[in-house]
Amino acid sequence: WDISLGLAVGMGGDGTLIISGGGKVSNELSAFIGHDVDSKGEATVTGPGSIWENADALHVGREGEGALTIAEGGKVSNVIGYIGSLAGSKGDATVTGAGSIWENAAALYVGGEGEGTLTIDSGGKVVTGAGAVIGYGANSNGKATVAGEGSSWVNGGDLGDLLVGFEGAGKLIIAGGGGVSNVTGYIGYASGSTGVVTVSGPGSTWANGNELIVGGGGAGMLTIENGGTVSSASGYIGYEADAGGSVTVSGAG
Repeated sequence: WDISLGLAVGMGGDGTLIISGGGKVSNELSAFIGHDVDSKGEATVTGPGSIWENADALHVGREGEGALTIAEGGKVSNVIGYIGSLAGSKGDATVTGAGSIWENAAALYVGGEGEGTLTIDSGGKVVTGAGAVIGYGANSNGKATVAGEGSSWVNGGDLGDLLVGFEGAGKLIIAGGGGVSNVTGYIGYASGSTGVVTVSGPGSTWANGNELIVGGGGAGMLTIENGGTVSSASGYIGYEADAGGSVTVSGAG
């Protein structure tokens, strides 16, 4: 299905999109899953060779409710990704299974102004070219989980920072051998924000190529436990005057 403009899955009502068995959908403008208030949209891309190409942004829950599932080797690509874009929205994205990938050429927002949840498990992969934010707006709520061996979230490029709680509330869980990488990491970036990160279990890693700041201008909490690993070139706990930062490292390994 080649679409010369945009695509809405659930514009004002309920909509479902399934791409499977090597099927392909491409659109030249932005795509929306759950566009309007009270709308509901679901999109599933499953199986090797199944592809959804977006030449612009992808909104999972713009003002309504949106759910995106990428499974069993499916692939989705776009420029900027939003999960829970606007106030009152709810978005849920899951990338599961080896070979399943979500490619964001620029940034990814998990909880833009609304509520967003990202789950990467069982070998799934998410890539961004310009970093990511969990809990962007002041009233946003974002949560990301990277769990299972081979599951990864790679934030590349010179702008590949990861902010957990920019102005809102952000939470990141890395467990069961999952891995996250980025340039600079922030937990509780701006005043009024809250960020919580837990890295738990052998093989679970958070690699910061530059700094890791726990409590930039807001409240940040980092827990490393039971063999989890966090690395950075330098670290700061409670960076600005009114910030609050806390780090706990426990358990063997």
